[in-house]
Amino acid sequence: MMIGFLPYFLLLLVMCLLSACDHKELCYGHPHGTSLTLVFDWSEAPEASPQGMCAFFYPADAEGQVLRYDFTGREGGVITVPEGSYQVIAYNNDTEATQFRGWNNLSTHEAFTREGNVLEPILGSGAYSAPRAEGSEDEPVVIEPDMVWSATRYEVTVTADTRVIVLRPAPRVCTYTYEIRNVNNLRYVSQCCASLSGLSPTLLMADDIPGYTWATLPFEATMDGVSTISGRFLTFGYDPSEMRKNRLLLYVWLNDGQKLCYGTESARFEVSEQIRRAPDRRNVHIIIDGLDLPTPTGDTHDFDPWVDDWNVENQDVEM
Repeated sequence: MMIGFLPYFLLLLVMCLLSACDHKELCYGHPHGTSLTLVFDWSEAPEASPQGMCAFFYPADAEGQVLRYDFTGREGGVITVPEGSYQVIAYNNDTEATQFRGWNNLSTHEAFTREGNVLEPILGSGAYSAPRAEGSEDEPVVIEPDMVWSATRYEVTVTADTRVIVLRPAPRVCTYTYEIRNVNNLRYVSQCCASLSGLSPTLLMADDIPGYTWATLPFEATMDGVSTISGRFLTFGYDPSEMRKNRLLLYVWLNDGQKLCYGTESARFEVSEQIRRAPDRRNVHIIIDGLDLPTPTGDTHDFDPWVDDWNVENQDVEM
């Protein structure tokens, strides 16, 4: 009896093990789902050229797992998605300055950039002392973001018959340009950079809403060698529900070693109205007319960024 029972028991054990192995092979790493093509329609940003895209599928069931898919280039590709209802967000995954957090929930998925210094465009990252705009002393300084294109769809249903899902990315950051015209004695300037206060340091990706706090952004300044200082930078924009002042500051190094800061209190450098009245909030042009730089009084020196003494200049002229 015992001899006949043992082979029967071993046979049952082997069948159970084989059954368990088949189950794991079918399910592990191969979720049941629909194979479909995710297509990015660039009609709202035809010039966009991201090196890659990513898409997040948020299940309507809050307990479901958030699914992420990454693509090379901007065209999309074939993915496998479990059947169900989703909210979907996609954006380019090739950014360096722009980072992302809070992706476990669609409502907290946001873009941000690291902290910096107002002199970073000239001196690089580090702790440098420099004047700040009046009323912005409590604002963090953050670097400007990279270009971000994104798309959101709040109702996407995947069934066995789903073959294509189309997402339409659009620009989500703003481009600001500025000009400081009619600058006297520009030929004596060795280096310069600028900053703008009262901007948002983050962007809620799903709804394209700038964050509800403020920050100061540093950026480059270019001299034409005659009478104009200008520049261009990217930003998440500003929170329109709060009337935080936007003040542009210009940091100037003269070739005799003087360091000058313009705009901390001057009315001409308070550019909030220009920003808010721009016809297109994503493309803002700021103009400041007239700036008198001093004539150097001493011998010229090599550019020395480490001197901490700044002369704050506030000049208002009748326009």
